[in-house]
Amino acid sequence: MWRILKIYYRSKCKSSQKAFMWFERYGIDFEKQNISQITIDDLLKILSLTTEGMNELFKNPERINHKNEEELEKVADMKLKSALYYLKMNTSLFKTPIILDENNYMIGYNSDEIRRFFPREYRKFLSDL
Repeated sequence: MWRILKIYYRSKCKSSQKAFMWFERYGIDFEKQNISQITIDDLLKILSLTTEGMNELFKNPERINHKNEEELEKVADMKLKSALYYLKMNTSLFKTPIILDENNYMIGYNSDEIRRFFPREYRKFLSDL
């Protein structure tokens, strides 16, 4: 059985559009949520799965303008709870799409890594081919 995924996206983000098309092509159900609607619970869940913490969520430094750079410096000095609420209100700092299910997350679109969202049985079937 396919599990339902949540995809946080930005409306003009080409990577988000690629992710939508990939899941649709394989018949995998997903929920679309604008990045401005990201929840504190989902932020905590993503952070619990990361190896580099919040830095994995943020846009690449070369894509961050001076104002956003100042915003990131503020976040670095905050306690976790304050930082989470601040980020929820300043979602322009995030890369998109953010793809999340019960055990996995992916930030951005990568045609190889996105396969992790196939159910385990299907991935095994593909590797046996």
